[in-house]
Amino acid sequence: MPSPWMEQLNESQREVVAHGQGPLIVVAGAGTGKTLTIAGRVAHLIEGGVAPERILLLTFTRRAAREMLSRAARLTQRPTPGNVWGSPTDSSGRTGAPSGSSRTSR
Repeated sequence: MPSPWMEQLNESQREVVAHGQGPLIVVAGAGTGKTLTIAGRVAHLIEGGVAPERILLLTFTRRAAREMLSRAARLTQRPTPGNVWGSPTDSSGRTGAPSGSSRTSR
């Protein structure tokens, strides 16, 4: 049964959120709802039983990672996204995760 918050997503966003197991890359322009969509994906995975520490969220900034994890925490209504790895990556695709990643805690 889908979560109530999924009703605010459009069809493309729901497709991303409900994507099966495995990696997923989301590329979209400004103002298209990427943050909500990716936060929803994290929340959906957690609600589906995926251990938060098994989720790696790569963004371009630490601020974006914190915001997505904060929104995922609000969507799940529990602090479990605090164990999700949220890390920035540079333009060459290098990342500091997990040693340089940030975790949010509630």
